[in-house]
Amino acid sequence: MDISVGSKYKDRVYRFYDVVKGAKTCLVVTHNNPDPDSISSAFGLSYLFEKKFGGKAVIGYKGIIGRAENKAMVEELNIKLEPFYRLNPEEFDCIALVDTQYRAHNHPLRIIPDVVIDHHTILSEETEVPLADFRPEYGACATIITEYLIIYGVEIPPDVATSLFYGIKTDTRDLSRKSTDSDIEAYKFLFPLLDREKLARIEYPKLPLEYFRSLHNALGEAWLYNDIAISSIGTLYRPDLVAEVAEYLLRIEGVRWSIAIGFYRGDLYISMRTDASEEADASEVIRGIIDDRGSAGGHNVMAGGYIPEVPHEEREKLVQEIIDRAVKKLLRFSEKITPVPLIPPKNSQ
Repeated sequence: MDISVGSKYKDRVYRFYDVVKGAKTCLVVTHNNPDPDSISSAFGLSYLFEKKFGGKAVIGYKGIIGRAENKAMVEELNIKLEPFYRLNPEEFDCIALVDTQYRAHNHPLRIIPDVVIDHHTILSEETEVPLADFRPEYGACATIITEYLIIYGVEIPPDVATSLFYGIKTDTRDLSRKSTDSDIEAYKFLFPLLDREKLARIEYPKLPLEYFRSLHNALGEAWLYNDIAISSIGTLYRPDLVAEVAEYLLRIEGVRWSIAIGFYRGDLYISMRTDASEEADASEVIRGIIDDRGSAGGHNVMAGGYIPEVPHEEREKLVQEIIDRAVKKLLRFSEKITPVPLIPPKNSQ
């Protein structure tokens, strides 16, 4: 990899040494219900800490590892993750937060970390954090971590390379979405180092029956508002299903925006995708929809958010409010639109 691609960020990379030097233990925290990019970033950074600085790193997360591909990734690559409730952050010499920001609130940390590394739209400068390496133009946080490993001269073993490659692959949709030269270079650099057999097993795992039942329900509850597809899924068997459904709905011919909404353990989760980012930034749209009732963030083409602890009797009304806000914000024409079911009722002609 030509590390000159990330040369303007080298000072931040070297700043990492100044921040963590002398630390014997490091807690690396992902965002809640971590996806492959978040898991691989934590895995890569913990490996760097242990190999370069000789300390012990622990990866902490809140929520679940729900998607079959994510579970396969953790199992195949032997990635050790600890539920956050079992950890005491104050017992660690340093704390790093990856693939999110401290003020994003989609993570379990309640104390200021020493390091934050992220590639999402910047919510604030977070000047209280000793090292805040934000690169919103990057397609994946795993790309940033790959550059850290290369610049520090650390040899990348197959399992770490496979995880980072898969993190980049999923967040950039095979470099087709929001990818930069840095993402492409990291992708090419990691490819010959990865374990292809493990990657294949990660990408094509066996899927539980509940997945197909939930997908059937999500499609049955999807409606088309001209070029906007929205699915109100209801109860989720895992929270990251909304992201998967939003990705799926965006593939419908003529659809430019897709939204999936559902509830997991009383919390509302929402995911948004678009191929019309020249018209609006998905992260800004979803923050406007969620408002101050929860937290949200993302990129120009993909974003997500959640609202915690929604009483059961208020859920239907809240979902309708969100749908109304989204349609009003995203419709390109002002006339009233009558939504059409994606899958017509069986008795319709």
